[in-house]
Amino acid sequence: ILVAAASLGGVYAALLAWAVVPTTGEMVVLENKAHFSAWHRFLLFCCIPAVISTIGLVFLPESPRYLVEAGHDVEAMMVYQRIYKRNNARKGLSGGAAGGAQYQLSELELPSKRPRGLAPPSPSGHTSVLADIMYSIEMFWNSFLQLFSPPYVKVTIVLLII
Repeated sequence: ILVAAASLGGVYAALLAWAVVPTTGEMVVLENKAHFSAWHRFLLFCCIPAVISTIGLVFLPESPRYLVEAGHDVEAMMVYQRIYKRNNARKGLSGGAAGGAQYQLSELELPSKRPRGLAPPSPSGHTSVLADIMYSIEMFWNSFLQLFSPPYVKVTIVLLII
């Protein structure tokens, strides 16, 4: 999926440049007279997908798996219910969410708990800002180094090459 998205992005940028950027000398001379040149338009058009993606991320729910791992079980169930309602509303099932039925979950398999970057307990009940920052940097560095550990090193190198 990553390679396909990069390919589509390259095609989008090339087609956009072909359509917006001047190709003849006459067009270049005419563009120099205008303050808002074709290159400005090209850069603005190239920013459109990033802006749309950023706005879209605001409206997407968090992954139910992450919510369960983080201990937000109620929020995870609400996300599952929204997904169920959307899927069944599209199908037009009379007994599904379109008919007012609730999502019934009989069993939930919890993923294995992974260590989370929780702040270390402090003896006095509060920590300094500098200690929190240093702990966050340490957690980030440990997570980064895990990318080069034996189970992930091959995938990491392949993704770095791509």
